[in-house]
Parts: sequence; C-alpha cells; structure tokens
Amino acid sequence: MGDTDVLVKALARAREERKAIDRKAKRTAPPRGARRDDVRDATAYLAGARDNQRDLVDQVNVEIFNEATALRAVQGKKALIEGRINAEMTTSDGVAMILADRQKDQPDWVPGDVEITTPIPGYRIGSAFGPGCTRSSGSCASTPVATSVRPRGIRSTPRPTAWSSWPRCAAATATPP
Repeated sequence: MGDTDVLVKALARAREERKAIDRKAKRTAPPRGARRDDVRDATAYLAGARDNQRDLVDQVNVEIFNEATALRAVQGKKALIEGRINAEMTTSDGVAMILADRQKDQPDWVPGDVEITTPIPGYRIGSAFGPGCTRSSGSCASTPVATSVRPRGIRSTPRPTAWSSWPRCAAATATPP
C-alpha cells in the first residue's frame, strides 16, 4: 500500500504543478498574442513600405526618362541654333570682307568728322521708352506736344489723323535744351 499512497500523492502533486503551469501559461498568453500581433503589423508595414519604395523608384525612373528626353530635345534645338549662328557668322564675315575691300581706299573714320543732326534743330533725341517712340523716326524727339516731326529734307502735308491717337513719349512734353 505504501507504493500506492506515494503514487497518489505524486499524481496529486503533478496535477497541482500542471494547474500552476496552466495558470502561468494563461497569464503569459495575452502578451504572446500581442507580440504576435505586433510582429504581424510590422511585417505588413514593411511589406507596404517595400511596395511604396518600388513605386517611388518607378516614378523616379519615369521622371529621369522624361528629363533625358526633354534634354535631348533642347540639345537638338541648341545644335540647330548654333548652326544658324555659324551660318550667319560666315555670311557676316563675307559681308565684312566685301565692305573692307570697298573701303580699303577710304580714309580712316575719326569721331566728330560726321555731323549728326536731329529732325528739329535744337531738340535732343531720347526717350525713356527706347526706340520706336514715334511711328515716323524710330526715336523720340523732345518736342512740345503736337509738333510735327519729319526726317530732314522731306516735306509733306500733315496727316488728317488726330495727334491724340498717336503714341506719346515721356519726353514729348520736355522743353528744348
């Protein structure tokens, strides 16, 4: 009988130990579940980040391709313009050589040798708006408003249009120097 009592007591102790281990397992189970959920969430986040990174790399590659295409187009236009400039320079060199050949027997130009006059003596030429201030001369003479300005030596009758319809210069109201 002694052996049976020892076996029954050992069985009771084993049941108690099992219950204690089950209780311990139940207490630790929620953190394991939370940890499992954290791992699952982290995995999903990393997978999403990887997919997002692939999409961004694809977008960058498309932008690089578009920029390279635009750059090639600009370089092509630049080459065309440089070709035109070189052609114009060649033409200009030819014109300069013809002009130099025609002027080789002429005396050198000295500043002050040529007198430059204005269409209206006593008035200076100039405009805050630059060339093209009047329709006829391409520059602005500082004359009183409604003064007819014509190139020297050309006589014509005034046009029947109202002067108020012509563009005005900032210097048009200035007095002669």
